[in-house]
Amino acid sequence: MKITTTQELKPAHNREGIAGKGDLPRRFLHLLSEAGAEEVREQQVASSQEPSPDLLVSCRVGGREHRIAVELKPQGWPRDVLQAVGLFTLWRRSKTNDVAVVLSDYLPPPSRKILREQGIGYLDSLGNTWLRLGPIYVDRNVEERPGTPASEQPASLDRLVRARSSRVLRVLLEKREASWTIP
Repeated sequence: MKITTTQELKPAHNREGIAGKGDLPRRFLHLLSEAGAEEVREQQVASSQEPSPDLLVSCRVGGREHRIAVELKPQGWPRDVLQAVGLFTLWRRSKTNDVAVVLSDYLPPPSRKILREQGIGYLDSLGNTWLRLGPIYVDRNVEERPGTPASEQPASLDRLVRARSSRVLRVLLEKREASWTIP
């Protein structure tokens, strides 16, 4: 269950987001090792004109060699996930035994549903995970995305409208003798 890498684990396209916020590729390799995969190692992604995944991982599970194509998506919205599905569809034409996985900072439920329906595994920084790899099956869902602190949340439009209207109403009532017009 030793994890080995041949190079620094960074996205092939040097994308911001995942590389800067956390180390999902290393967490994914650790997950494989903890789940029982052996000889987990990163492989070089051949640079060519054809679309290719950001990372290739090989491992041995139950005596059988597996290759895992990993796509890194800083944003895991359905449109981003559908783009990854298209990439994996092109990639799988010549590599039928490969397993596909998407790593993202956050995958909302609609994105996770799309990936499951396509048989594509996933892992996000909250711990949402779905992976089928031979006898290994990992399925973990975190119910809610943690909210941002109240100080970072934008004021809701309802609160702003109520606050403004109450101020206007207060001025109108306090200065009844004034003549008001709307330009």
